[in-house]
Amino acid sequence: MWSANRPPRYFLCALLLGLCGALPAQANPWMSAPALPDIEVQDQDGRHLQFYSDLLRGRTVVIDFIFTGCTTVCPTQTAILRDVRNRLSASKPYQDEVLLISVTIDPRHDGPQQLREYAQRFEITPGLRQGWVFVTGEPRELNKLLSAFNSATSQPAGHSNILWIGNEPQQRWTRTAAFNTPQHFTQLLREIVR
Repeated sequence: MWSANRPPRYFLCALLLGLCGALPAQANPWMSAPALPDIEVQDQDGRHLQFYSDLLRGRTVVIDFIFTGCTTVCPTQTAILRDVRNRLSASKPYQDEVLLISVTIDPRHDGPQQLREYAQRFEITPGLRQGWVFVTGEPRELNKLLSAFNSATSQPAGHSNILWIGNEPQQRWTRTAAFNTPQHFTQLLREIVR
């Protein structure tokens, strides 16, 4: 049985498979923002939000891609990001500056309730004020967003294990493998917030 606090036995295999197509631990130099559509999404509480206007504008963000039925890489990735969020919450200058956004790649099966339950499995209290939102949307619209992040896929299990880090006000972005250490992500965030 999978536990959010203890990776499955095949974690190492999934990790190695995920990293084979991923970027190295050293992230790309800063790059321009991807052309992001301002689509309507729903958060884990069913609130309707505009992805760019309500979630990205004026913020530094970490964006990852998950689906709630995932039993391999998504739980591990979420546990790593939970540690990052905890580290940020303990660091006064960064706790309110960074928003984590988990986007489902399986909107046909992942509605607000499924996303809320997924967050609860990891003891995450989601919401804008808490610094982490889980979002879904209408499949055709969400596919536009996933395409902008090079994360569109017809098979959820085959999704990319890349996450994006962006400072929207400064238009500085990077992407990196989702299976880096929490320290790596925290350092990248400190650099991009400057």
